[in-house]
Amino acid sequence: MLIHRVTLAHRFPLKLQKKEKKKQKKEKKSSNFEAYWRSKITPILATLNMEIENVDILNQVEELSDCLLRGGFLTGSVVLPHQYKVKVFQCLINLLDKKDSRLLLRISRLLLCLGVYEKNLISISKLIFKLTRCENNDAIFLEEKTVHSLLNVLNQQKIEDNALAFVYCIGALKVLSANTDNSIGEILVQYGVLQVLERHLITCNTSNEMNSEVKSNLLIQILGALRNLCDIPATEKLLAEMGVCEQLQYTMTHHYNDPEVLLNSCRLLSRMSLFTDMCNALSHNNDILNLLLKIIDNYTNDPQLIIRCAFVLGNITGQHSHAALHLHENGAIIESMLSLCKVYKAKLGIRRRKINKL
Repeated sequence: MLIHRVTLAHRFPLKLQKKEKKKQKKEKKSSNFEAYWRSKITPILATLNMEIENVDILNQVEELSDCLLRGGFLTGSVVLPHQYKVKVFQCLINLLDKKDSRLLLRISRLLLCLGVYEKNLISISKLIFKLTRCENNDAIFLEEKTVHSLLNVLNQQKIEDNALAFVYCIGALKVLSANTDNSIGEILVQYGVLQVLERHLITCNTSNEMNSEVKSNLLIQILGALRNLCDIPATEKLLAEMGVCEQLQYTMTHHYNDPEVLLNSCRLLSRMSLFTDMCNALSHNNDILNLLLKIIDNYTNDPQLIIRCAFVLGNITGQHSHAALHLHENGAIIESMLSLCKVYKAKLGIRRRKINKL
């Protein structure tokens, strides 16, 4: 019993000592942070805020980024207190009226790394999308590692909460993936962009939380990016194995009354049907084959859709006899094609008569 009392007597002082040590450690950490902030970050922010003539803003922003990285604020190892984050945000956002593309991308990358949300995220994503539309900026996107920051946003943020920002983020990737020499497209594929796009395609197909117009715009950007990436050698096998065909069939079925989504789906199918592995995957999806035939029957007056549907069916049936047999047995393909020929023959006759009258 005596031993028990002694143990209890010593237990509480030990707890107090631990609590005191923890407090001291926290105070030291706070003191180190304050010293680092005052000596490294504050002078750079002051220089940028004053907009002194002949100051190299580009290098100052890069130095700010390096200091934040060395302090652990960009890696997540150290949480930047809200009041300090606001100071950085205000300083950087005030510089977004500059015209230098490299500077704007450097600022955008830094803001995305720090974590922007809601309206700020939409504004930054919109700015990045605007900058992608100038082909001269393609190399700068790679040099400034903006592509990596965009993919981080798409991986870490929830699409339902940031749908409009995602339209611009994925739109930016779509424009970049159309790069003529495929250099950015290859890097995007290496970074796992196909898996990111597939995941968001699935979310768009299954989520009921998004505005229908925004969802439609998102799907158009996702489908466009996938279409541009089809030409990358590593893409063919990946797309065939990932189940994109099933997701496309779901998209087309549930957006059957949205001509823009249908058109972009068919444009992607057209590109996929040109490659052996992807064409083979499509030939085994009877739902897509039936859907293409249904579009031909119901969208007769939309030549852009009709041309692409016929193109896809021609490529698939030309290479895979089982697909042709399925359509013949279950889809009345001969009747559909003959009916289509009659419609366009009649339209051609009307056009010729109008020309003869001129």
